Amino acid sequence: MIVLDEADKLLELGFDKIIEEIVKNANPTRQTLLFSATLSSDVHKLVKICMKTPIRLAPNLEHIVAEKL
Repeated sequence: MIVLDEADKLLELGFDKIIEEIVKNANPTRQTLLFSATLSSDVHKLVKICMKTPIRLAPNLEHIVAEKL
């Protein structure tokens, strides 16, 4: 299993080549979890490299938060 948390920040810090190397050497039947606050074009490239059938989860922006929360 590979977990990439704050993927956008990892790419900003220049870890793209290291991540690609890890993915190349990892088991091809692995599970990959990628978390990112933003979905830049670089993050989309990383998704294509790391994942076969990505599933995107995002908050419902139309949902109203309770006033007293």
